[in-house]
Amino acid sequence: MLSVSLDSAFEVNHDRMRGRTGVYRAAMSAIEKALDVGLMVNIYVVISPSNIDELDNFYQLAKDMGVHEITFFEIVPTGRWFDHKDDLLSSGDMQKFNDFIERSNNMSGPHVFSVPHVLRKMGCFAGKKWLHITPEGNVSPCACIPISVGNIHEEKINKIWDRIRKDSVYKAKTCLMRDDNYRNQYVLK
Repeated sequence: MLSVSLDSAFEVNHDRMRGRTGVYRAAMSAIEKALDVGLMVNIYVVISPSNIDELDNFYQLAKDMGVHEITFFEIVPTGRWFDHKDDLLSSGDMQKFNDFIERSNNMSGPHVFSVPHVLRKMGCFAGKKWLHITPEGNVSPCACIPISVGNIHEEKINKIWDRIRKDSVYKAKTCLMRDDNYRNQYVLK
């Protein structure tokens, strides 16, 4: 399976977000080549205030390209958005997203997977359902959490995983990076 991340359904906006011309075309080429060789393909979209009005455009692009699934993830205050917690999705934006998800149940085309809806039911996945490993081998409970809890070159992954799973902080019901107490105690220390 190939998963390709898009910031916009439109070339100029995607390239601007990525800071380089041509990355949208490269992503489209990767999708086409993967489909040509028979791979399952997913378009991965992090919804933000800058692309919330493109939900139908993302879906139509995915349908036109013949991808199998489109996954939506809600922006998290990390990376370039770390200090912009107040610039995340508004309640109006979330209503647009919820309306789209409801409409998507009746659309014919790629399967729509809403990570925010799953997380609302199951709680934060950090350290419970997934881990993130950097190319250097550093392990974090989630790709959105900018702290290392071990390194696979120094310790077996199952030991790191067990240690994280035993830590009660990683049994959160909501996204840890949206929790000021977690951010202050673990990330900003």
